[in-house]
Amino acid sequence: MNVGGPVRFEVEGRVARITLDRPPLHILDVPTVEALGEAVARVTRTPGVVVTVLAATGDKAFSSGVNIADHMPDKAEAMLRRFHTVIRSLRALECVTVAAVRGVALGGGFELALACDMMVAEEGASFGAPEIWLACFPPVGAAALPRHLAPQKAAEIILSGEQITAEEAAAMGLVNLVVPRGGMEGALERYVSLFTEKSAAALRIAKRALRAGEERPFDAALAEAERLYVQELLKTEDAAEGIRAYLEKREPKWKDR
Repeated sequence: MNVGGPVRFEVEGRVARITLDRPPLHILDVPTVEALGEAVARVTRTPGVVVTVLAATGDKAFSSGVNIADHMPDKAEAMLRRFHTVIRSLRALECVTVAAVRGVALGGGFELALACDMMVAEEGASFGAPEIWLACFPPVGAAALPRHLAPQKAAEIILSGEQITAEEAAAMGLVNLVVPRGGMEGALERYVSLFTEKSAAALRIAKRALRAGEERPFDAALAEAERLYVQELLKTEDAAEGIRAYLEKREPKWKDR
């Protein structure tokens, strides 16, 4: 299904694809943010989705961020409320989420990519939080980057406004895979297959455990991971099927939900 407009939504097999389609820079104005939110909501209403890819048309930009005019003091609060609702919804998706980045991912575009579980970037891609040049700062970036980077590096990115390359982002652990120019689609298909072959239930529950590990102290995170394993994972048909298939030396037959 392709819904058209500034954001496209398509599903093929176990993979949903949300594509920003407002070239060349895919600026996140209010209609685009609202369409993006609807696309994320569609993922939750679509059975059988194991992976959602967030991408953009063309190779100039993933997104150069939120419309500059919407940063004005009389508009910023409403803009942040809308955009952060989308970020929270994206992070709350139970399926695996992968940002496919070509070109620049700046400001809100960088934040959208950070909200995904993983990133694949093409050579020549770059990331940055230029808001400080406008006497602003990126709230999502400020909340997310210190969770993933040394505080000094997070501070440098947020406070300098300078861009980093895909290779630099990979060295920091922000980007999972850097692919050659023109090679995004083939590499992305191979990368996504790492997850589409797995149990949807196991991926979903493991992702909840990872979120607990990211957000809670170790003892509390371990207790939650144990609870998820015993009370949720072990009650799925896939838990027994995975072990049984291994012992019987055959391919497992997973349930989609």
